[in-house]
Amino acid sequence: MPSYDDDLPTQDEEILLKNLVEKGEEEQRIRAVSEVKNLVIGSKRCKAAFFRVGTAETLYNLLKEFSSLNHTELLIEIIDCISSFVKTNNKTIVNRLIELECIQHLSALLTLGIDSVDLCESCLRCLRSFLLPKLSTKIFSKVDYSNPFLTPIPFVLLCDQDTHKPPSLITQSQKFSSTTQLSSTEQYSPIDIVFGNAQLLDILTRLLPLSKSAQLSIVEILCCLCVNNERQQQLVDKNIIPAIMHLLVENIHDKQQNNHNNRITQASLTNEYIVGVCLKLFCSLCYENPCVAQQLHGTIHTETNQTLCEIISSLLNKIHRPVVISYYAAKFFVNLCKTKVLSVDHPSVSLESLTTLVHLSTKSTINKCVYLYIECLDTLIYLLNGNSSLHHTAMYTEQLLSKLFIYIFTPTKILDEHADESSVVQLRSSSLTLLAVLSSHHEDIKKRIAEQE
Repeated sequence: MPSYDDDLPTQDEEILLKNLVEKGEEEQRIRAVSEVKNLVIGSKRCKAAFFRVGTAETLYNLLKEFSSLNHTELLIEIIDCISSFVKTNNKTIVNRLIELECIQHLSALLTLGIDSVDLCESCLRCLRSFLLPKLSTKIFSKVDYSNPFLTPIPFVLLCDQDTHKPPSLITQSQKFSSTTQLSSTEQYSPIDIVFGNAQLLDILTRLLPLSKSAQLSIVEILCCLCVNNERQQQLVDKNIIPAIMHLLVENIHDKQQNNHNNRITQASLTNEYIVGVCLKLFCSLCYENPCVAQQLHGTIHTETNQTLCEIISSLLNKIHRPVVISYYAAKFFVNLCKTKVLSVDHPSVSLESLTTLVHLSTKSTINKCVYLYIECLDTLIYLLNGNSSLHHTAMYTEQLLSKLFIYIFTPTKILDEHADESSVVQLRSSSLTLLAVLSSHHEDIKKRIAEQE
């Protein structure tokens, strides 16, 4: 990987950066900020070089100067530019923007009661960028940031998954516990800043009806806040469960309407993304938290008179269901099982979720996303470890075992060309761990493994 530690802006870039601070017409300012934003999107060199000459401070000063609702278009460009800078693995850049209190300023803007939907969406996307984990793997290097409905890390954000990843991959991974201690280098925690604003969580819930883009950003923000039992409970105390459940049911219904009309549109895909992220939030809320898990288990949707479990179970019973929805629906029941809210032999666990996870772990059509394979394997490990009665159910076909051997011996046969060495190591590690779990109680599985060279 090239290093940009000593890079400085080119002569043309220096002229452009000077235009940011020169007094002039607002149209010129808008154009200058937009050009800087376009340069830093996807460019590690530009981010590092611009940061080195004080562009982070310049952007924050512009944010403060133009935080009047009379400058909506310019404000959107400034916030989007900051958001582009935050999408980096460079801790120094991210920490400096946090130190400058960009998050507090975004929160203050959201509390003003903005009339502009575009400005609201921009603030929410930027806030989400501060909270999302930053991955260094090449598999996420080509991200379409121009699409507000897509996020760069579609299969991350569940707290237990983060603990399975090597520390080098996630800059803000924290050990999941009821209390989280911050080291001196992590004193500016975006999560603590968000919880430090007493009004912000209420405002986020009120903004849910704003637009589909706002819904995605808000629910992903809430996912990121589920870092320990205390934070999970704080979110539940804000009464977010009924709001997210309504959002889930609404988008399932809209998606079914689109499917009934045999139309695959941007709207139907957006409904699909929202269903997935709502499921992801329910998974994050109840992970290793029996109280919240029990509350979710007993939650009923007043309009349909269905329990949340019945609604999510219906998603697992669909034949042609998107892989993200399938994964998080299965994960939800795994988390309820691990908190003892559901028994191991409950049909939603032993049949629906286990079968879905095995299917996703061996599905050839998703071979372009190695990370989903790894997440499915890790979730199977999480479920099967300590639940030996499920081992034979997981092995009811030879397909899983055969696939695990491929992942270990010849992973390049099924991986996309963008997969790097760290992805291969993760895939092999998860496969070996799952084999160890499966063989821990059954001699016939041990013999099958022993037959391999």
